Amino acid sequence: MVDPALAEELLALLCSGGADYAEVFARAEATLTLAREPGAPASVEHRGEGGVSLVLERGGRLWSSALGAEEPEALREEARRVARGTGIPTVQYPPHGRARGIPPAGLPRLTDAAGVERLLDAAAEAARAADPRVCGFGAVYRETTSVTLRVGTEGATVRRADRLTTLYSRALAKEGAVAAWGTRAVGEPGGITADAAAGLGAEAARAACQRAEARPAPAGTLPAVLGPQAAGLFVHEAVAHALEADALLEGGGPWGAAPGGRMASEALTVAQLVPAPGALDDEGWPVAESVLVETGVWKGALTDRRSALRLSLPRTGSGRRDSFRSLPAPRSHHLAVSAGRGSLQELLGGLEFGLYAARLGSGSVDPLTGTFRFPVAEGVVIREGAVGEAVRGAVLQGRTSEALAALVWAGGRRERHAGLCRRGGLSLPVWDLAPALLFERIEVAREVP
Repeated sequence: MVDPALAEELLALLCSGGADYAEVFARAEATLTLAREPGAPASVEHRGEGGVSLVLERGGRLWSSALGAEEPEALREEARRVARGTGIPTVQYPPHGRARGIPPAGLPRLTDAAGVERLLDAAAEAARAADPRVCGFGAVYRETTSVTLRVGTEGATVRRADRLTTLYSRALAKEGAVAAWGTRAVGEPGGITADAAAGLGAEAARAACQRAEARPAPAGTLPAVLGPQAAGLFVHEAVAHALEADALLEGGGPWGAAPGGRMASEALTVAQLVPAPGALDDEGWPVAESVLVETGVWKGALTDRRSALRLSLPRTGSGRRDSFRSLPAPRSHHLAVSAGRGSLQELLGGLEFGLYAARLGSGSVDPLTGTFRFPVAEGVVIREGAVGEAVRGAVLQGRTSEALAALVWAGGRRERHAGLCRRGGLSLPVWDLAPALLFERIEVAREVP
């Protein structure tokens, strides 16, 4: 890992020819992945990467460079080259990638593989015990530790050590001639306990059994309730991405609305939360609690340094990178949808017929037009105010503005879920906190097998 004194020296070299803005960003990362597929021994992989990026802005032009090597003299020479403006100004780094190799020095010790295998055993045993129809189980455990150092001409110096642990489990169940997978995942900054792993395995088993017995989904324009996980994912993808400043720069506003205008019903309030006291983004700026939508009215946007300047908006501390290879981009950290009132049963109680989507799969959203398409990973029909049979093949689709106008109720209890956000070439861990949401109408299509 680059020494702080060397980072300050590199910054001085960048600024030697004059700079409107300059920064040195270094990150070293090590990952342990342990995977187990049904009927196969566990596989273990160690991956490591470390490097430094240099950024210089001068006279409205931007130069950037990313080096995987950390040799001091090579870094000094590269800083001098960037300061001279050698080469073509760029706004992109080299293509993203992860170099396989020995984890960089100076990182915390990763969990031992034997301990991880015990977690996978606990998850597998719980899945098999949950239902006799479970006939297969697989899991992937991933632990990533990173050390970040950033110095620049704006923002505080960032010195940070992070650890993220994720466990992904999937169970296979058979109901007659039908076989189906059920999946569950958890991601936490700390470790995962054996009890948590067992609970994850049992949930994956229940999801697999439900999907194996599912019937074809109804289609048409129907009332729909999104469970907390589905609601958090929908709002993150369809609303938060549209209010990231780089999307605003491309399209000028969410689906033709203007700041201060109505973009949803009064049932929706969305904000970015501060992940921890004193948290800084990857540009050294404090992460601010930012209201994006308040009772349906467009109130704010997620910004980093460059987008805030271009749009004349406050900086929200949303500048994030997924490695030293990437430029900062405005992305959410922890997104929260405000709770309303009432229980899930009350949300369902007034519906004669509709769809309850407990979980959504990976979908597609155009942040400029607001069109969306989300497959329902786990869904059931609603009949006379009660949960009915499980269904498969449902797809939610349409325009976000129309769906949000039909949002009539938010539940009183929120749940927190972790995810991995992929947009604009970045892959970032995110967390959503959301209640169940009731839509008076939404278009449900049936996926063709």
